[in-house]
Amino acid sequence: MCKDIIPIIEFMGKRLFTVILLSLFVCDYAFACSLSDVSGCPNFMDLVSDAIARGDTSLTITNPFVRVNVGDATSFPVSIQQYGATLTGFIVHGIESSGRMNALSLTHYNSSSQMNNLWNSGFESDNVLFKIVNVEVSRGASEWINDNTRWRNTYTFFITTTRRTEYRIILNDDRGYFLDAVRRVGANRNLLHKLDSAQSMSEINKIMARSVVFNPGLMLRPVKLLSQFKNSVHAPNGLDVGASTTGIFGGGLHAGVLSGHADKKLGALRLGVFVHASEMQYRGMDNFNATVFGAGVNAKLDMDRFYVSGRLGIDYTEFQTEFIFCPKNFATYNPIGISGHAEIIAGYRLNRFITPMVRAHKFYGRILYEEYQMASVSSGARASHNVRTSSNIEKTYSAYFLMGTNYTQGGIRIDAVMPRDDISAFGSINRISNSVGNFNKVQMGFRYLF
Repeated sequence: MCKDIIPIIEFMGKRLFTVILLSLFVCDYAFACSLSDVSGCPNFMDLVSDAIARGDTSLTITNPFVRVNVGDATSFPVSIQQYGATLTGFIVHGIESSGRMNALSLTHYNSSSQMNNLWNSGFESDNVLFKIVNVEVSRGASEWINDNTRWRNTYTFFITTTRRTEYRIILNDDRGYFLDAVRRVGANRNLLHKLDSAQSMSEINKIMARSVVFNPGLMLRPVKLLSQFKNSVHAPNGLDVGASTTGIFGGGLHAGVLSGHADKKLGALRLGVFVHASEMQYRGMDNFNATVFGAGVNAKLDMDRFYVSGRLGIDYTEFQTEFIFCPKNFATYNPIGISGHAEIIAGYRLNRFITPMVRAHKFYGRILYEEYQMASVSSGARASHNVRTSSNIEKTYSAYFLMGTNYTQGGIRIDAVMPRDDISAFGSINRISNSVGNFNKVQMGFRYLF
């Protein structure tokens, strides 16, 4: 005759806990099995399944901890005994969110001290992101069952879990100690807020992979964007010197650029140099500012219908950052980045309006302990149209589009040449779309022709 029921619960998430109720009976059967000194943390289902396979009708567990899983069956044809406080705790598998709610309504016959022993046992989650902070038991009214020989009691269990934020425990490495340290000083709040909102380790890993705090090379992406946005200037015969001002915005980035160039055309060959300085501000999961100084050379060979141009540039960037994780020094800030880029463009003029072209671009940079590099190949076309006004101003309207291996780029441009004043002005609007976001450039400039 069965005398006691002992429950085991397991719960899980999305603010809804799944409870496993194992009906554990102490019965007067002939066959019994006792498990003691079981190494590790055995799976409860495996223990019960083994007992059933052997034909046992009673199982006594003396291992300190057993592991229960979401989705296990709710009852077994084998009795489970728990003596005194031998069963000291449960490892709960499947917790995926935090909160408090009614986790279980339990009906149990004939109160006994075994209930108290069981629910005084510890509960631990095997998901390091969540910890069980409270188990509340509310007992309802007792009543006689039909045969008037036993009491039936109702218990309601409220379970509370919370999201752990001690990253030294979650990550179990120097990055975790770094995050706990910057939290104490109130830094990197946006990143910590993102990490604290994550509900799985895979989500945490994705956030950290996108963060410049753990991947400082990613701070060079705006510098690479600046090199991709750079346009060639079509100079007439002779020497021209010019300057321009540029604004770049989108994807959390705001940048202002001042640039200058000098170009000399010698027949079919044009040679030139350029310099630029930029102030950049990035706002997002990580916040940082950057000051960029750059210079380079370019050349273009124009042979009637076919042309090829090339450019080499180098940039020095001073960053203003929050704390950056550094394996050797634990933490640092305001690093320096050095980068360079190379580009080749080749085109063939089908007529005076349409020019198909291909472009190869390579960027390489280094900051702190990381390298950042990106190579791309793109193809597209440029369309242009020349108009001479009644006041003898020559205007060139052009548009282009490139589709690359990791980006698309397009834009429109207007050049106005006033030969009598030896001055040329231009303006352009461009857009680049890549895996990071959409970025827009607005540029205005002038050239003086010698």
